[in-house]
Parts: sequence; structure tokens; C-alpha cells
Amino acid sequence: MNRDFQVSELELDIYLFLCKYRDECVKSKKNYKAMTYENFRDILGLEKSSLTDKSIFCALAFLEKIKLITFSLGYTCNSRMAKIPVFKITEVGYYIQEPMIEFKEDDMINECEIEELKKLNERVKSGCDKYKERINKTIE
Repeated sequence: MNRDFQVSELELDIYLFLCKYRDECVKSKKNYKAMTYENFRDILGLEKSSLTDKSIFCALAFLEKIKLITFSLGYTCNSRMAKIPVFKITEVGYYIQEPMIEFKEDDMINECEIEELKKLNERVKSGCDKYKERINKTIE
């Protein structure tokens, strides 16, 4: 199954780095290590800011959502016993592999339901058209 995803430069940089990190871990027979956002910013050469940390988290979450990586969130305590957020990569995939499920006959939409949904769609469209007409009259 071929799908295209719009990814940001940061998401792409993170994914490419994680692929290399995975390869190095496999080659050296080491496990992935947990890291702070500060560690990760330093590795990738990103600026220090809470916005950058949030962007890293969002990029990781997006890559996990499209099933390219999996990661865990946690924390470590610094010398002052303050909790510092960390994450640990648990898996990095080369491609997206969607699980295929067999749907039975009763799971499939039938002709009668298709016709009902077509009518529903027409009602939605006509409602939208009426709403657009009202807005246009208000603007004029």
C-alpha cells in the first residue's frame, strides 16, 4: 500500500537520524537509550527553547502515528531531584506496514445503504448551499 504524507523538515530530519541510530544499534548490538530533549537538540544541532522541545515531541508523535517509529515517554531526576522529561525510541521501521484485516460480508456496505448515504450527502450539500447563499446575502 503506497501512501504519501506531508512531513516537515524537522520530522524528516528526525526520522532519517533515527534510521541511522537504529542501524548503529543493530551493528553494535546495543539497545536504544533514553534521552532528554536537551540531548536530542544537541545531537541534531537545534536551538534551545521550549518550542523546539514541543516540536520534537510533536514530530515523534506524528512519526509514531504513521507507524514509522514507536517511543516511550518517561522522566529522570537531576541532581536537585527535579523530574526531567525523557523519551526512548523502542522501534524504527523502514516503511509503513498496515495490518490487513479481512472484512466479512455483513461488514460491507450494501446497495440500499449506499443509496441512503447518497441521499444524506445530497442533504448535506443542499444545506451547505443554503448556508452559503445566506452568507453571500449578508455580505452584499
